[in-house]
Amino acid sequence: MPLTNKQQQAKNLINLLIRHCWSNPDFKTKLIKDPVKTIEEVTGVPNTLPEEVSIEVEDQSDSSLIYLNIPPKSHSISVKDKRQKPEK
Repeated sequence: MPLTNKQQQAKNLINLLIRHCWSNPDFKTKLIKDPVKTIEEVTGVPNTLPEEVSIEVEDQSDSSLIYLNIPPKSHSISVKDKRQKPEK
C-alpha cells in the first residue's frame, strides 16, 4: 500500500534528521536533548502536537544492540505469533 502524502513527509523528515545525526554529532546531541525545538528549527514549522504527546529520541547507533520499539496497541493491527497453537 502506498504511503499517504503526510506519511511520506514524515518519512522524509525522519530520514533528513537521521542523516544530520550521522554527519553532525552536535546536532544529534541537540535532537536527543530537545527534539521538538530542534525539529521546529529544521522544518521552520511550529510544533502542533497535542500537549499530552511528546517526542523521545534515543541514540540507537550501537550496532551491537538490537532495539525493539513496542507501539501503542491498535485494534487495526493483527499480529499472530506462528509459534502459538491455533485456538480450538
